[in-house]
Amino acid sequence: MHARTFYTIYRRRGKFMCLSQQTGESFPSFLERLHSLAKKCRFGVLEDGMVRDKLAHGTSDIWLRYMLMTAKVPPSLEEVLALVEQRESVIQHELVAKASVGPTTCDFPPRAEVRGLTGQRDAVTAQWSTETVSAGNNGQEPVSEDVTGEDGVKSPGGEQRQPFVEAAQRASEPRQADGPGGEQQPNMATTRQNTWPGEEQQPRDAVTAQQSTNTESTGSISEEPRRVISDFIIWCELNHLHINSSKRKEMVVDFRRKPSTSALVNIHGLDIEVVDTYKFLGVLLNNKLDWTDNTQALNKKGQNSLSEALKAISVSTELIEEELKPHLDTVLAALLEKKKDAAVEVAKSGILLTMAQVLRRKSPLSCQVALVVAEMAREASVREPCIEAGLVKVLVPHLNSDNQEMLLNTGRAIGRICFDNSYQQDQLVQNGVIPRLVSIMKEYPENDPLVNVCLLALCNLADMDSAREALAELDVAGVLTVQLKRAPDAERRHVILEILGSLGESDTLKLQFAESGVPEVLSEMIRGLQGGSDPHDLCSIKIASNLIVSLLLGDESMQKCFGEGSGLVYQDVLSWLQSSNTQLQLSGALAIANFARNDSNCVKMLDLGVVPHILTLLEQHVDEGDVSVQHAGLSALRNLAIPATNKVRMLEDGVTERIKALLRSDMPPVQFKLLGTLRMMVDGQEEAALLLGKDAMLLARIMEWCEAKDHAGVRGEASRLLAALIRHSRSPEVVHAVAKADGVRHLISMATSEHVIMQNEALVALAIACAIDIESMKDPFREAELLPTLKTMLEDPVGAVEVKFSALGLICSLANSSVMKEDLNSVNMKESLTKLKDHNSSKLASQASSLLAILCDSS
Repeated sequence: MHARTFYTIYRRRGKFMCLSQQTGESFPSFLERLHSLAKKCRFGVLEDGMVRDKLAHGTSDIWLRYMLMTAKVPPSLEEVLALVEQRESVIQHELVAKASVGPTTCDFPPRAEVRGLTGQRDAVTAQWSTETVSAGNNGQEPVSEDVTGEDGVKSPGGEQRQPFVEAAQRASEPRQADGPGGEQQPNMATTRQNTWPGEEQQPRDAVTAQQSTNTESTGSISEEPRRVISDFIIWCELNHLHINSSKRKEMVVDFRRKPSTSALVNIHGLDIEVVDTYKFLGVLLNNKLDWTDNTQALNKKGQNSLSEALKAISVSTELIEEELKPHLDTVLAALLEKKKDAAVEVAKSGILLTMAQVLRRKSPLSCQVALVVAEMAREASVREPCIEAGLVKVLVPHLNSDNQEMLLNTGRAIGRICFDNSYQQDQLVQNGVIPRLVSIMKEYPENDPLVNVCLLALCNLADMDSAREALAELDVAGVLTVQLKRAPDAERRHVILEILGSLGESDTLKLQFAESGVPEVLSEMIRGLQGGSDPHDLCSIKIASNLIVSLLLGDESMQKCFGEGSGLVYQDVLSWLQSSNTQLQLSGALAIANFARNDSNCVKMLDLGVVPHILTLLEQHVDEGDVSVQHAGLSALRNLAIPATNKVRMLEDGVTERIKALLRSDMPPVQFKLLGTLRMMVDGQEEAALLLGKDAMLLARIMEWCEAKDHAGVRGEASRLLAALIRHSRSPEVVHAVAKADGVRHLISMATSEHVIMQNEALVALAIACAIDIESMKDPFREAELLPTLKTMLEDPVGAVEVKFSALGLICSLANSSVMKEDLNSVNMKESLTKLKDHNSSKLASQASSLLAILCDSS
């Protein structure tokens, strides 16, 4: 079958799945549409089942949908269609029966007639009890009755289990009964549950049974309240109670798709008004049973009172406490209740200048006004009007108040108004807000709301250089550590850690933090949070461990934390390497790499046995491990291997063999760091270079990385390791192994690099290789056109002197071969050497002259 055909079929099947019966569409029309599209979908033997299932989900007939979804044994399509046809005939029969009964009146007898019904009270009560007894039995007949139908089968509760059609017909038959007005009433008895042939009938609630059948029994629900009202009126008359009809209202709650219309309720000859809403015990109810009308009424009432309060404040000429306080209370209540657009209305009312005047005078209302401003400033749109009204300037002096509530309201107001406004924040720093915030936390360390306000303010200002300079002169580290120790929740911890992280970017503050014991406090906090699974605690561990690593970037703070290997922070870092928390493993490896920034620390850590912990950590992450942990671990090993004494000891411990397991890694960052670590391990170590240079698997992997096109760093490090193996081993075996692995062309390519160090390393390695085995080098040199490249290097007017000197060393090694001498003469190398005789560097000119003499003698 063609691919286009498959696409068409899938598109048709998707359209089939989305079909549903449209409003006003008949069932036969909907069924015809289903059959028509199902044939085009090529369902095959599943066609009837798919149409039946779509009927269950797409029909607008609630009764049919309910019957199909609740059937214990799925009926066939033929059974469904037969059931629909039989049900249509039942509905037609009910419509004819309803038309023969005639319209129902809801008028109740006048009061004079009701008084003569005393003798009928028992009969009415008995009738009502008879009509409602079935609802108390969950829609079943009394258990004591033994009903046997035409088929002679009894139901589990004593009633007969009938086929579906017969049960529906009997349930729909109207029951002739005299109502309060003498008219005939429809049957209120519960119908039997509809069942499929062969399915057991289960009892269910009477209301559910009535809602599942779209027959006249549904219409009887609207008549039921009227019979209750009639009985209630009779009861009132019999008990000498009078109903005031003029004050009665009727509210109909009907959630059906097509609500039925009925005559108005009439009490004592007066029609009762039908309303959509009704106020009951102060609550406004509506016929949808939601809170829309009640909420709108409350909002309207609140807005009216807010507007009146704002007008009163705006026209006030004298700031009298007794006059302003009630109106401020109203405004504050509207803001606290978060009434819609309340803050905007306050800002537009023109009372901001009045509030600024109150704050400037430091009246008894200042605390309340500060709270109003703080609540207003929650809305971003009113912050600029607050600044224009000068509220920030008049609020700042109140930070010197000794009233804690005033400090709290002022801090909140200033913080919200100046949020995300760099100019205002800079003005606050210049006005000396930073020292006051720190002193408030010192004076009231137990006032958590006030401390939170100060911490949030510092968090917003900590990224500014001017704020860091101001904090460097204060004991902010001691204040923050005190609050960190007593932090009641993760939110407080995160704010303090964020402040420390921002301030820790300053070298001055790094040292202050180290001297104040901030790393020790952070380490202690991490110890207390380890082992838990709470996401907030894990986040705190991550932030705190990263902060310790950043504090170690300063030389003085790093040495203070190291403490000659006995520092508390260093001991905790070692335990992180053995933790099961990946974040702590990463931070531990990075911390070790920072500690290893000087030789004395490296030697000390090697004595303390840190290397086995790092190797074990790397081995845990070899296969599908964390790349960041591998990268950090290799960085730590590389730094530890820098001292010459450490190289020997690490080689003896088999470090190179253990880290070679990472050769199978496919992650460029790990490859890059692994190559750098191996290069550092062979630096000045002839035995290590010889051992690695003869490793065929290592050389093959290095060749692959030398051709890495997507990562220039990996390609450069691989070439540098190849050159290092030759330079530090100076072994014919290594040279032969490199030549056999086709590594010479990569060294020649490295010689043309834009980095001077890489050019020198490549040229020196090629010179050593030529001196050891010139015969194996001839063919690769000719294929790579090395001699023209060397000539270009010597003639480059801006070339580095050290590169030209290394090139002369390689030419000198080539001149020892008669064959290569001929090649040197063929490219006219003498001309380039002659130009170098007059170079500014005397050493380079002398080397060029000597080499020119060698070439001339051989000619």
